[in-house]
Amino acid sequence: MKFLLSRVFLLSIVASLVGPIKIYAQRAQDAQKLINDTTGKDPRKRTPFFGTVPDTTNRFGRAAAEWGLAQAIPFSYGKFIAKAPYSNVTGATIWRNLNPGSWQWDKDIFRTNQFGHPYQGSLYFSAFRSNGYTFWQSAPAAVAGSYFWETFGENERPSPNDFINTSFGGIVLGEMSYRLSNKIVNNRHTGFGRQMEEIAAFLTNPMNGLNRLLDGKWGKVYGNPRDRDSSQVSAEFDVGLRRFSSITGNGSGKGKTGLFGRAKLMYGNRYKDYHTPFSNIYINVEMGQDDSSLVNMLSVSGSLAGWEIRSNRELQHLIILSANYDTSVTKLSFLVRKV
Repeated sequence: MKFLLSRVFLLSIVASLVGPIKIYAQRAQDAQKLINDTTGKDPRKRTPFFGTVPDTTNRFGRAAAEWGLAQAIPFSYGKFIAKAPYSNVTGATIWRNLNPGSWQWDKDIFRTNQFGHPYQGSLYFSAFRSNGYTFWQSAPAAVAGSYFWETFGENERPSPNDFINTSFGGIVLGEMSYRLSNKIVNNRHTGFGRQMEEIAAFLTNPMNGLNRLLDGKWGKVYGNPRDRDSSQVSAEFDVGLRRFSSITGNGSGKGKTGLFGRAKLMYGNRYKDYHTPFSNIYINVEMGQDDSSLVNMLSVSGSLAGWEIRSNRELQHLIILSANYDTSVTKLSFLVRKV
């Protein structure tokens, strides 16, 4: 009898341990609840399309949608409003453009190649950059956007100069404008001044401004994040008259005289945080009436990485890897240099 009671007692203990597990995992919902309680995460929870989330949250869905808008809006404008010939895309042109042998150098005007393409590339880049992705994670979006447009967005043959200007120029312009737009807005400011900050930031980087609207941050007064950009920004401006002659070495005094202006903007400190891409930015713009183009030169340089090689109390030696996008135009020719 004692032996029987002991076996019944042991069986009751085993049943009490095994039974709840079997019952708890009978349904799929119960099994999922057990996983969620154990890991503390709900795999079914999706990142919201609207609203505030932590800055480190990657919103792939919204980034991809905005990337698509950057493709669709200029294409729709060219096809249905401007009636641009390049927008008459057909299956035959797409099939031809998919062939790597169809690529050729184009001869579009300076404004299109050296500003239009980099600006469009900056929208591809900023679509991901302003949705939680890092600089390096956002760079492929500009490259992919450039290839997609060259292949599917135009009936012209893909050109290597457009591809480089859109991808490389878009990355440089995108990161520069993204950082400056965040620098412009101070979340503690209010009133008319705050609205002007938001508008200026939107014009500087439209994708970042759009996401501020979608997240409800536009005009909202709240504390600045702890990691808010504290980089130093300085600027220099020169205005005057200039006599310009397209003939090299012309000492006769002949030429056109017109207004001339130059603006320089320095962002960051090259000796601090040099491991972070674009922690140091240099922008130089020259404009003049006496030349064949209003914008005579645009130069943008941003640091990508840096290494300290030798330092002491008085000197600090660094090696800086930088991305540079320089354009200059004169009456006779134009020069584009990329490093």
